[in-house]
Amino acid sequence: MKKTLMLLIVVALFVSMVFVGISCKKETEVGASETTATETTVAATTVAATTAAATTVAAGPVNLKWWRAESEGEVEFNKVIDDIILKYEQENQNVKIELQLFPYEDLWDKLVLSLATDTAPDIFLMNDEQIAYLAEANNLAPMPVDMEDRFWKSGVFESLKPGISFDDRVVMMPYSLETDIIFYNKDMFISAGLDPNKPPETWQDLVDYGKKLTKKDESGKFIQTGYGLRFAGNPPGIVQKFLPILWSMGGDIMGIGEDGKYKSLLTTEATVNAFQFYLDFIYNYQISSLDFPSPDEQFAQKLTAMYPREPWVIAELQNTGSDIDYGLADIPTWNGNRSTIMYLLGHGVLNNPNSNEAWKFMEYALNPENELALNKSISGLAFREPTYEDAFYSDPNILKFKDSIKYARVQWQQKNVPEILDIVAKAIEKILYKQMNVKDALTEAENQINSILSK
Repeated sequence: MKKTLMLLIVVALFVSMVFVGISCKKETEVGASETTATETTVAATTVAATTAAATTVAAGPVNLKWWRAESEGEVEFNKVIDDIILKYEQENQNVKIELQLFPYEDLWDKLVLSLATDTAPDIFLMNDEQIAYLAEANNLAPMPVDMEDRFWKSGVFESLKPGISFDDRVVMMPYSLETDIIFYNKDMFISAGLDPNKPPETWQDLVDYGKKLTKKDESGKFIQTGYGLRFAGNPPGIVQKFLPILWSMGGDIMGIGEDGKYKSLLTTEATVNAFQFYLDFIYNYQISSLDFPSPDEQFAQKLTAMYPREPWVIAELQNTGSDIDYGLADIPTWNGNRSTIMYLLGHGVLNNPNSNEAWKFMEYALNPENELALNKSISGLAFREPTYEDAFYSDPNILKFKDSIKYARVQWQQKNVPEILDIVAKAIEKILYKQMNVKDALTEAENQINSILSK
């Protein structure tokens, strides 16, 4: 047994050294939206190394270890966290909360190693993409049934359910969520003869707008694109920026079949059509360019007119002193369908004897009052609809993101998602650079994905 445990520890350490940990758009804990393939690898260590503990009510003094990510630049946020802990300990004299902070990018690897060595925290920061890894290993304690009933009755958006649940039980307490909607440059709209207060309603409208917003020099080189396609950087992020188009057009990367198991949907007609539409942005409609692979940079430099992103861009533009007069628009529709991706960050509770006490603290820490205070400190989106009645949420930009929550969806609860997104990202690259035609690239990717799913 000892030799087996030592081997698992060595494996976990090797994984931590070879692969990058949790990937995040800003490498901060707020707005984590992209995950790398390392999670598939480290999850195997978690599954092999962990034995489920019985969930019981702790008796006598309780010490709860809470792992979070460092947030040095968020003074007000840290103050709210400290106040929550102080007040809870005052009201619950037998409970002590031990808060430990780690760099966000290190947190996942540390958690995996702690599970292998029986030193895991009672509460830990996580995102929706990690639920399947931990839940399938029985590492996550579900929210107590009576608490779950209060949770949903408090006004939590129903669209969050697939992203915080496993086997129809809530296993992650959310606190931060983000969605993708369209940012657009109003001055560019005006210059192109477009009404800056009337963004595109449909994807065909977006193509028509994009043609008017695109500019080339005398040699035919792009100097401004109408729409920013992302095909550089973290592979999962490349795929995630395509999902609003894919889902709006009725396609998907994978889904659950009649046998209750996931299978690839890459070669379905709707999915193939969506990828072809994406390719047409570059070669047919010519509203996007391979010379402009990073829309974040191009939009900030006033080189692209429209692109999809999360609410953190609002603060980024403010903090960098940008003079861009921008607008926000819903994801366009396709035949009346509209969809976008939702990214969730929250806390999991370890399946151990302290789990009930840990959930009690989580219920307090993220009650409606504290949820509002935390989100005010980071200009974040609330996960309860009644919270938006507060005057803080009167900002029309924030409300535009709030509106998108109702038509947003999370990714798939499948432990191989990071590896699968890597495969799809490679297919996108082959398609956009015309290394393979759409159908052949998707067939190749589908075979690889189904091989993974069948294991």
